Amino acid sequence: MFGPMIVGAAVAGAAGVMSLVNHYRGQLGPMSAREARLLASMPITPIAQARGGLIKIAGRVVGSVTERSYYHRVPCVALQLDHYEVRDSVNGPQRMLLRSEKKLHPFFVEDETGRVAVDPSNARIDYVRDGTDLESTIEESRLVNGDKVFILAEVRRSGPRVVHPMRHAQNNIESGIELVGSPLVTWRTEPEVYPKLSPPTGGVLLSAMSAACAALGAVLDL
Repeated sequence: MFGPMIVGAAVAGAAGVMSLVNHYRGQLGPMSAREARLLASMPITPIAQARGGLIKIAGRVVGSVTERSYYHRVPCVALQLDHYEVRDSVNGPQRMLLRSEKKLHPFFVEDETGRVAVDPSNARIDYVRDGTDLESTIEESRLVNGDKVFILAEVRRSGPRVVHPMRHAQNNIESGIELVGSPLVTWRTEPEVYPKLSPPTGGVLLSAMSAACAALGAVLDL
C-alpha cells in the first residue's frame, strides 16, 4: 500500500500547486505581484504633474479608431477573440483553442490635466474578459473606448505639444510625457477588484489535508 499512498500524496500536492497557479494567473493577468501591490498603494499622479520615473495614472481611454466587441457591441481600442472547440476527453469536456484574432489601435489615456499616448502593441493590457466558461466557444478580451483605466509605467518628459487647437484648453495639450518600456494598462481601478494576492485558503487547505492524509496513511502502513 505504500506506493499508492505516496502517489496519492503527490497527486494531491500537485493539485494544490495547480490551484495556486490558476488562482494567481487569474488574479494577476499580465502584471507581477509587485505591480499588484503598487497598484493598490501608489498615489495617482495627474498627467500634467508627471516628471519622470514610475507613476500611476488614472484616466479615460480615448481612441479614434475602434472595433466592435462580440458580446456587448461596444467600441474597443483593443480586442482579442479566441475561438475554441469543446471536446470530450478522459478528464471530461475541455476547450481546445482553434485560432485567435487580435485588433489593436493606438489610443490616449486622458485626465483633467492632459493626455498620454499608448501604443497597445507595446503595452501589457489587463483586459476585461467574457466567455471564459467551459461551454463558451468564443472568449473575448477587450479594452473599451471611454472606460476608466490605471496606467502603471515608467515615464519621461518629452515636451508638450498642441493636439487640436480648437479643443478646450484642458484637453488640447498632450502631456509632454512618454511611456517607457512596456507599461501596464488595467481596468482594475476600484479596491474591490484589485488583484487578491492571498491564496484561496479553502482549496489549498483541502489539497494540503489530502496530501497529509495520504502521506500519513503511507507511514502507518509501513
